[in-house]
Amino acid sequence: MTFEANKPWAEQDGTLASGATAHNFTVAIAAGMTVKVNLVSSNPGLHFKVNDQTHDKKLVDTSTTGANTWSESVAEATTYMIQVFVDPAAMPSGQKAQFALQVGQYAAGDTQPAKPAGATTAASPAAATPM
Repeated sequence: MTFEANKPWAEQDGTLASGATAHNFTVAIAAGMTVKVNLVSSNPGLHFKVNDQTHDKKLVDTSTTGANTWSESVAEATTYMIQVFVDPAAMPSGQKAQFALQVGQYAAGDTQPAKPAGATTAASPAAATPM
């Protein structure tokens, strides 16, 4: 994922399906920043994991925390791998689940809205309908 100049948020929309139950994203975060990750979906079975690739460290797995958001202050510049996933047993054959992965980076101590202004969401009623 890349950030546009002067924009602290980036968003990637995607779809998981019974045959493709995970999608990986990579994002570089600068030193001294706070990173925030939001997963927006009408499917409660979607989760995300964050791994610090630079330091080979697992940071969060929301399938165990139950959260759909996570944040951390970043002391050293690093690269995160964010995996959006669903338990294959929870994804019946032929079903799809749409999502929006939102990642923000901003100066530590700055407050940012929980959801970026103007962000699209995949939580529309149509997103909950099996395709």
